[in-house]
Amino acid sequence: MSPVLPPLRQSIFPNIPPFINYLPIPDEKQGFRIPPAQVTPPVDLHDQLWRVCAAVKQLGDDLYKFENIGQKFRFDKTYPFRKKPGQEELFKGSHGGVSLTPFPSLHLLSKKDELWRNIQNMRDKENKVDMWLSKVEEMVDTGDDFWDFLPDTLILPDEWERFLSLLSCSSAKVFWIIKPSCLNRGMGIRVINKESDIADLRDLQTSVCVQKYLLSPYLLASQLKFDLRLYVLVTSWDPICIFIYKDGLVRFCSEKYNSSPDNVDEMCCHITNPEVNKTRGRYINNRDPNSCKGHKWRLRCFWDALKKEGVHEKTIKKTWEKIEDIVIKTLLSANSNVTSKFSERNSMYNCYSLTGFDILLDSELTPHLLEVNTKPELLQYPLDSAVNKPMVLEMFRIVGYHLPTSVLCSVQGGEDVTNLFKNTETESLQGFNERLYSRIKDKKHREKEKTSACLTREEGIEFILKDLSPLDLRILIKSEEELSQSHSFSRIFPTADTFHYLRFLSSPLSYTDKLMDAYEQRYAVDRLSGREMIGEYCKQKKHLM
Repeated sequence: MSPVLPPLRQSIFPNIPPFINYLPIPDEKQGFRIPPAQVTPPVDLHDQLWRVCAAVKQLGDDLYKFENIGQKFRFDKTYPFRKKPGQEELFKGSHGGVSLTPFPSLHLLSKKDELWRNIQNMRDKENKVDMWLSKVEEMVDTGDDFWDFLPDTLILPDEWERFLSLLSCSSAKVFWIIKPSCLNRGMGIRVINKESDIADLRDLQTSVCVQKYLLSPYLLASQLKFDLRLYVLVTSWDPICIFIYKDGLVRFCSEKYNSSPDNVDEMCCHITNPEVNKTRGRYINNRDPNSCKGHKWRLRCFWDALKKEGVHEKTIKKTWEKIEDIVIKTLLSANSNVTSKFSERNSMYNCYSLTGFDILLDSELTPHLLEVNTKPELLQYPLDSAVNKPMVLEMFRIVGYHLPTSVLCSVQGGEDVTNLFKNTETESLQGFNERLYSRIKDKKHREKEKTSACLTREEGIEFILKDLSPLDLRILIKSEEELSQSHSFSRIFPTADTFHYLRFLSSPLSYTDKLMDAYEQRYAVDRLSGREMIGEYCKQKKHLM
């Protein structure tokens, strides 16, 4: 049995308030004391995790009124997370400078036309190499196929004539897939191979993307085409921090794959979206999360199925590494758009974005990006829940939330909340401190930024880590706290091996990305020493200056 976690976890550094593991809701029934329920934000609030702070206030209000919160929870499983008017204003009022929106929108990536333009811009532009990377020789080769993970795309109606020309020169064996730029869940998608199939597209009022259809997908013994839904968590853009979840979903077509031109309009053998396949009545729900049955599997079960069919583990590892590479490059392609929005934030608190990546594997197990969903739907079916419930719980702990100080200090319920959360591991109960997440730069930090702009990576690593500024410390504290809570999530950027991706960011390179690069180079193989170094600063409360 895994050890029982306390409601609060202590920071790995001194002088940092504890983080919420869960909300304890005690109950007494028939004279026996029942262990407290361990309540965390429900899956449908995965993009509103800040509501845990509103839930703490709700507990305080009810305890002050001597209400039985255990009984409330028994009869209302949304308690204490039921939405109420005014919660947004209360959160903003008690968390000075914190944005209610978890992350500047990555929605441009979910628009298929903008996604293609972003990737093309990264492929075409010649970035000026920042001084930081000017003498680095260990750069990976960016050959012609480096950016070819997204199928070539035409955007209609702007490229209508070009598409007609290509279509007229192609045989019926060449398929094209039509995707409305701003729709998802399979809406509006079709596969065509002749001009008569697109007569209705001549008078388009909205953007539509056309891609050459990949005719050689990887097929298991069932001969059903499939795609992978992977989940990616971004917790910052200054510096850029990217995690990927090790589990996910595999979504199968409900009819055997057939690339014959006569079969071009058989959607249920070409399109993997469950919504499309359920229309024919042949779709089989998989109710066992640990089985390889039906038309949706867990990702971890899929890897096991590949091994049983003779795929070597090294090949699977290589495929996963290529997927990580696609995720990093896709997100970095949005850098110029996201940076300007992120710079408006004054606080690093309540900062995260969960994004869905849809990946197709070809016959060589090479991954190709299909699309990005910046508002992934987390369903409540048994198989989906087996993936997304533990994922959202871990995400909640990675992002990190504190008890609201305004609640702890309240005469109406503050003492009750303190008693509810207090345990033997908690010496004193401190709440949210806005200084811990402040992005404000002091004079020392600005001077470090200016000096580091003239240093190469070899020269700058020592300089940046020698005398950390308060903002340096706050960034590193947040980064290490996130890593300490990541188990099924794995941080793929930055790492000691990902510095070569920095050249795809516009020059001048962000100082904070240099800071993280320097830290990873120095402490990735000895993270304990890095944390001890940060801890010494924290003992002196330099992170709060």
